[in-house]
Amino acid sequence: SEALVSEQPRVTPPTDEPVIKKTVGGQASKELTNQDDVFTWEVAASFGNDTSDWTEVKITDQINDLLDIKDIRIVDENDTDVTSKGTLDTTNNLVTFTLNQENGSFTYLAGHTYTLYIDSQIKSSATPEELSPYIKDGGIPNQATLAFGDGSETLVSEQPRVTPPTEEPVIKKTVGGQASKELT
Repeated sequence: SEALVSEQPRVTPPTDEPVIKKTVGGQASKELTNQDDVFTWEVAASFGNDTSDWTEVKITDQINDLLDIKDIRIVDENDTDVTSKGTLDTTNNLVTFTLNQENGSFTYLAGHTYTLYIDSQIKSSATPEELSPYIKDGGIPNQATLAFGDGSETLVSEQPRVTPPTEEPVIKKTVGGQASKELT
C-alpha cells in the first residue's frame, strides 16, 4: 500500500498597505481666533504589515514659513514616545523623522502607527499682508509625506488648512485731532 501525500496548501495573509493621514486639531481645517493661538498638526503614518524588505522609512512635513514650530511629540498607537526610534530634524521648518532599522530591518514597524504631533503658531512677525492671501484662499495648507521601501515609494496625506484670524479694520474719527469738538 502506497502512502498518498497531499499538496501542502499555502495561506497568504492579506497585505495591509501603508497609509498617511493628516489633520489639524483632529479636523480637516481650523479657524484661529487669535494670531498667537497654538494649534496642532497630527500626522499619522500606519506602516501596514509588509515592512520586512524596506530599507528606508521617512515621514516629512514642510511647515509654512509663516509658522513657528513650538513642539513635536512622536508616539505610537499606545501613546508611547517613539522619538528614539529615529532621527528628528526641523531645519528650515521641514520636519523630517527618519526611522532606524532594528536588528537590520523595519519588521518591527509592521502593524504599527506612529503619529507626529506638531504644535505650531503663526509667527508674531507675520504681517497682515503676508497672511491675507491665505485668509482669502481658505487657510494655510499643509501636507505630509511617507517615504518607504527603498525610498522611492511615497504616499501623500490630505491637506488640512489653518485659517489665520481676520482683523477688523479700526476706524478712528477725530475732529481737529480731538475725539470731539464743541462748536461756538
